[in-house]
Amino acid sequence: MIRNILSIILILCLAFSSRAQVVSSNMENISRTASAYELKFNSSKPSWEEINAAFENANTPFYPIDHAQWPDRNTGYNPFSAFRIAYSDVNREIYIQYKVAEKCVRATFGEDVVAQPWTDTCLEFFCIPGNDQMYYNLELNCIGIGILGSGVDRKDRVRAEKETLALIRRHSTLGSEPFGNREANGTLIEYTMTVAIPYEAYFRSEVKPLKGRSIRANFYHCGDNTPYPHYMSWNPILLEKPNFHTPQFFGSVEFK
Repeated sequence: MIRNILSIILILCLAFSSRAQVVSSNMENISRTASAYELKFNSSKPSWEEINAAFENANTPFYPIDHAQWPDRNTGYNPFSAFRIAYSDVNREIYIQYKVAEKCVRATFGEDVVAQPWTDTCLEFFCIPGNDQMYYNLELNCIGIGILGSGVDRKDRVRAEKETLALIRRHSTLGSEPFGNREANGTLIEYTMTVAIPYEAYFRSEVKPLKGRSIRANFYHCGDNTPYPHYMSWNPILLEKPNFHTPQFFGSVEFK
């Protein structure tokens, strides 16, 4: 009897181990990598024109945010969005530029901290910038208004104060004033949003020079309360219920 029980336990352990290996293998197969190139500037706070020119001169590639998550929740609407990312250890900033085209955009929040940007048309950057388990969620609506949170999991979040958020520079071609819902008239609404994130904005971590490092990150495009709800991600999230707070599904950003 005992021998039979031990045999069953051994079989279950082997089956679990095999399944874990398959899951691990699948995770490796879906993990995307983006390259972030170092940009050179003559000033400590380059203008948006200078940042855009530096992106172009470095031939920085765009990466698609093209995984439609939770199709039962996004009504079949999968708008186009892509990002490119760069950095400067001299200026101690990360630069992200989003390119988007969609048939409707929503911007109702015009003030940081109190904003709920995920209910508007929202672009998000989640990452682990330090040598710890602390990940940060930067969530900005399409006019650059939003929040920055930190913690080791979804339940343990600490939000940045207004002064910390003010360190993050943002520029959207849609402007900076809320406008409610804006529908495309025959063509798609195209816009770009550029963000400059100082290392100091990651207020609970020590961010060392990024050159030669690789960090875990993911990029999202969503809009919970837009006329066409959508949940898009760069690296896919293998969960049945909506949840972007999933560092186990982050891809990698390599700082060249």
